[in-house]
Amino acid sequence: MDKKLEIARVDEQDKVPFATHYLEGPANIWWDNLRDMRFEGLVVTWTEFRESFHKAHIPASLMKIKQQEFLALTQGHLSINEYLTNFNNLARCAHDDTNTDEKKKDRFLHGMHQALKTQLSVLKFPDFQAMVNIALIAEKEHRTIYDSHKRKFESHKSQLERHATKPRTCQPNFRAPAPVSASALQPTKER
Repeated sequence: MDKKLEIARVDEQDKVPFATHYLEGPANIWWDNLRDMRFEGLVVTWTEFRESFHKAHIPASLMKIKQQEFLALTQGHLSINEYLTNFNNLARCAHDDTNTDEKKKDRFLHGMHQALKTQLSVLKFPDFQAMVNIALIAEKEHRTIYDSHKRKFESHKSQLERHATKPRTCQPNFRAPAPVSASALQPTKER
């Protein structure tokens, strides 16, 4: 809604009527009840409306859960792009942990793969986006090296498998034991 208000260049005093015009279902019922009870005859500012809306529709417990998810977020098996998407989605619920560029950089770096984190932690970045850009480049280079090693390993492995499946051309050096006579198997008499 903030984007719509910005694009439409809605004046501050018209933001609440503009936004509430788009409310439907339970959100519209909530607004009608709130306006009748709390704001009867008063002009509601956009800030008051937003705070009331968030309080009613986004429970504090859910925000706490999402904040904890954000603090525990790691890259895991995700690409940098996928990690960035998750990071940005959850960062909305952890404003105190991302309200400066420095905090965002630290938190993003904290959750990265160890190899990338080690490489990037020694560098200084002017801003968060610069760090993300370098992380994307570093990830691409790591992927190139990994793919190269994987191809070499698979080539070596297939050579070993081909060698192991070749038929043997020589017979093993094996002699059958000499035949044993029946008398040799008879128990000997003690004297």
